[in-house]
Amino acid sequence: MAAGTTTTASSPPLPSPLPDLGVALSAADLRATAYEVLLAASRATGAKPLSYIPQPASSTTVSWSQPSASSNHGGRVAGRRTVVEHVRVQLGVTEQADARIRRGLLRIAAGQLGRCAESIVFPLEFLQKFKPSDFSNRLEYEAWQTRNLELLETGISAAKILAESFEYGPETKEKTDVERSRITSYIQSSLRTAFAQKMEEANSKQSSRKPVHIFSVLAKEIGDLAAKEKNIYRPILKKWHPLAAGVSVATLHDCFGSELKKFIVCLRELTPDAVQVLKAADKLEKDLVHIAMEDSMDTDDGGTSLVREMTPYEAGTVLDKLVKAWIKERVDKLQEWADQNLELEVTLFSSILKELVVKASSEVKNILPLLRTDTETLIRRFKQIISESYGSTDKSRFPMPPVPAQWSPDNPNTILRVLCYRNDEAASKFLKQTYDLPKTL
Repeated sequence: MAAGTTTTASSPPLPSPLPDLGVALSAADLRATAYEVLLAASRATGAKPLSYIPQPASSTTVSWSQPSASSNHGGRVAGRRTVVEHVRVQLGVTEQADARIRRGLLRIAAGQLGRCAESIVFPLEFLQKFKPSDFSNRLEYEAWQTRNLELLETGISAAKILAESFEYGPETKEKTDVERSRITSYIQSSLRTAFAQKMEEANSKQSSRKPVHIFSVLAKEIGDLAAKEKNIYRPILKKWHPLAAGVSVATLHDCFGSELKKFIVCLRELTPDAVQVLKAADKLEKDLVHIAMEDSMDTDDGGTSLVREMTPYEAGTVLDKLVKAWIKERVDKLQEWADQNLELEVTLFSSILKELVVKASSEVKNILPLLRTDTETLIRRFKQIISESYGSTDKSRFPMPPVPAQWSPDNPNTILRVLCYRNDEAASKFLKQTYDLPKTL
């Protein structure tokens, strides 16, 4: 193949002969995609690779040859570059990326035995077959993932426009179902991988200074991931799969539920961690179900069947049971304390009662002689004690003696009370004249 002209370093780049593809991808992204297509096509044909023979700088020709089997070593020719390798260098694809693409093609081939290469949606297959661990860092993986999703969106849009010109037949429907199944598998596998990464991130974010349980952190991370899936990836995948976001949140719901179940099984009592985690899980579940229902509004059942497949966390029920058990335990403990205190109380009261009985008995014994004394004698004793206590007073009037702390035969108030309960005329007359009292108080 002869080169038509030679270009110098100062020459302006030639304009692309191809029209704008209408894809939001950089030139580097398009070069990487072109190389993936070239590798896939070269593997599909099974032809022996052409080799590129470098020529001196003064030469105006480029030589190519098809090597014999004896000189071909693993797709590369000894001392020469194959066409694919030469294109790789020209497109700026690194050897690491080349090795990764070849691994992906092997994985695709292993899972698609018997299928024609033309029927394989390579962006979708790559998304399914590659994991973040296949890349040097997370940012590289996300950039690669975004590129393939953009390509998938563009391809899907083009396929929908073409499909409008043809009648849908059984083969078209079957192919659509197969591709939808693959997208489901991709969503599930990629989100399970993302969930595992979020688990690791949640472990690293757990701080001793802020005692937030790992599952509370994880619930927040999964909620953010679900929102990202809804806002970024759903618009792309929904064109090919009507329940893309629903499949995403159902997968995340299942992953978190499996881990939450292990936590719940180990719960024995109500603790701050338990309350924190169960409330976070309940909120996450409500958010995920809301996204699933929102994504399924246009379906026949409004998303009911999808939500029915999501096994409930029942975090609220578990929390209620723990609260009831906690209350019962505290009530039982209070009852035990009350019984103990009651036993002790029965023991200020028996003692107190005994003291009161002894005291009352002593007082009664002291006033028994007054009860046996005649009324006239009691009146004289009362007047005598009053006079001794208050001095000379009007004979017809005496001050009212105060109530004593303890009854006593020498206390005027005690004698006065005995007189009040006497059932005779002398006592009544004395009380009436002296204090204008009735016979009894």
